[in-house]
Amino acid sequence: MRPENKAFGKFIGLPVLALLGLGAIIGGGNKSASDVPSARATDSSQADKEKPEPARPAAGQEVSEEYFNWINSKMGFACQQQIKRLVRNDMRSPGVFSGTNSMDSTFFLLRFDRWSKRVANDGTIRMRGDQAEAQNGLGNWMRVTYSCTVDIDTKTVTDASLDNGRLK
Repeated sequence: MRPENKAFGKFIGLPVLALLGLGAIIGGGNKSASDVPSARATDSSQADKEKPEPARPAAGQEVSEEYFNWINSKMGFACQQQIKRLVRNDMRSPGVFSGTNSMDSTFFLLRFDRWSKRVANDGTIRMRGDQAEAQNGLGNWMRVTYSCTVDIDTKTVTDASLDNGRLK
């Protein structure tokens, strides 16, 4: 007579159940062409989500937080690219998913959290931030401030700067 070994049954049963569950997940991923939304439907839903430009302030007028958020969403990446060109060695900023991401990371993002109160006479707004560090020639990391000037009529970057220190 053979003694029953319940632990052995559990040992085999759990992995088998896990494999069956994994197979159901993978097999359930197959969809017919009618289940997949068309590219046009996806593009139109993205266009619906895109916010229209708020009232554009004229030279000398105050820049609202709503307008800053809109122009930052449109021009933030272009500003970041101009600032990255000013860095000699490396730059890092607080990461999206983990501690700190370097300039080469997919998740590298400069945060602009301050802006000029009024539109300049030449129709530009200056966006600024200080949530990053740049590496100097000796390999030391230093806090830096960065700024970007955007022409709100043409939606182009006209100037970018990178300095040591923090904003006050």
